Amino acid sequence: EPHETAIEATTAKEAKAGQIVFARHGATALDQAGANETVAGWTAEPLDDRGKAHAEKLAEDLKEHKPTVIVSSDLARAKETADIVGKKLGIPVQTDERLRPQHVPETEGLKIDAAKKIWNEYEAAPDKVPQGGESWNAFRARQDEALKEVDALVAKGERPLVMTHSRN
Repeated sequence: EPHETAIEATTAKEAKAGQIVFARHGATALDQAGANETVAGWTAEPLDDRGKAHAEKLAEDLKEHKPTVIVSSDLARAKETADIVGKKLGIPVQTDERLRPQHVPETEGLKIDAAKKIWNEYEAAPDKVPQGGESWNAFRARQDEALKEVDALVAKGERPLVMTHSRN
């Protein structure tokens, strides 16, 4: 289940008030088992029926945690997952484009194993900029700025759910 591949080890059952829960968006047509998964990257890939069901289940699983706000990547698959969860839990959804994965256009449309080799090269040379994309360090700085704002929500007593991608 994609939403069970949370970015952090935090799960709904482990989370306590004031903590942040991270979740991956629901499945898309590109999400297939194992090596057959295709990288969406920054493309506007919507949820498929499985992904919508994953979002419904995620909302059910998170009821106990009582998140108060969702901060989501603005990409369609994450936003759609967040909207389903937000509607079911009755909480607002904010989008933040800084929660997108690293922009490496050359990996979009590749099978996951081929993409991982390219991503690893950029992580090993973190200042190298992919053509039309962003370096690993630029990505990390962008994401870190977004997460500082999420931390500020926690400081105000919020219990945020961060909806993002497997490469964040």
